[in-house]
Amino acid sequence: MGHTVHYAIVVTAISSYLPAVLYKAEEIFGWLPDVSPTVANRYVSFFIYPDGYKEQDPESKVYEWKRRAFVEWLREQIGVDWVEVKYGDDIGDVRIVSDSMGIHRGERKTKVKKRKRNTAKERLKSIERQGEKCKLR
Repeated sequence: MGHTVHYAIVVTAISSYLPAVLYKAEEIFGWLPDVSPTVANRYVSFFIYPDGYKEQDPESKVYEWKRRAFVEWLREQIGVDWVEVKYGDDIGDVRIVSDSMGIHRGERKTKVKKRKRNTAKERLKSIERQGEKCKLR
């Protein structure tokens, strides 16, 4: 018998930024998330669904590491909004675990290096280069 807590990540971005985010999600989780249709202003969303494992299962830890890696990568992205939520706990603990605006609330203690903003074309070129590297392996 065990206890299950659900963690999910919701990601929203302008459609031109999405290829890089989807590539990273597939690289980390091993599957490609479904993307919502564009309704207005070229924004699209997808989510990383909960793993469904009980907290003490070893698979739950593996999935937690994957979520941590994805969240750390998301923290460095510009133009991508996201939130990680926790829900379904037996004691009713529902909350935002982390999100793209956390730095504005003082949650992030380390300074983020200012990076050059990549255009959508530069991001796509980067994805193509990474895809070529994968094919060579």
